[in-house]
Amino acid sequence: NKSTEEIQFIHEQILGQLSLNEKKLIEKEKQLQEVSSKLFALNEKMKSSKEEENNLSLLHAFCPSCKQGISLEHKQSLLQQLNFSHLAIQQEEISLQKIHESISMECVQLKSELKEWQSKLQSIVVLQSKVQELARVENELKIAKLELESAQQHRAGLGNPIFQEDLDAVSKESHQLDLALQ
Repeated sequence: NKSTEEIQFIHEQILGQLSLNEKKLIEKEKQLQEVSSKLFALNEKMKSSKEEENNLSLLHAFCPSCKQGISLEHKQSLLQQLNFSHLAIQQEEISLQKIHESISMECVQLKSELKEWQSKLQSIVVLQSKVQELARVENELKIAKLELESAQQHRAGLGNPIFQEDLDAVSKESHQLDLALQ
């Protein structure tokens, strides 16, 4: 009974760890998706900024949208602002890629741990079934021993001689049940 209780306790602990790891994995995958979305947005921002830079580089004397004149200094200032913007985007992208890599590694580790806990769960389930089988065999052995005692008492009460063959058969069955119990 004690081993059955211990096995049940371990089973519950493993289920708890599995649940905890699954929740952690879901959270990390959610974080990974958010970082991926931010990276995608940064790439789009960079594309837009480069397009703006190309358009600005092609400008001659007038702004195509407002038709105001653009001086060379103003154009250079705008290009410089775009370059600073590019650098900031690149730095943010590098930072996000490092975070993405870190979270990806954590996900791989959590998936590995999850597989280990699932393997442990399978082992404990097998162990539980073996304990149940052992308990069943143990009960069968007790019943067989009680039947043997009852039969021996009954024969002794009848005064009939007990045949050695009967005793050998019962002894053999008892021995086989002992082996099965072991």
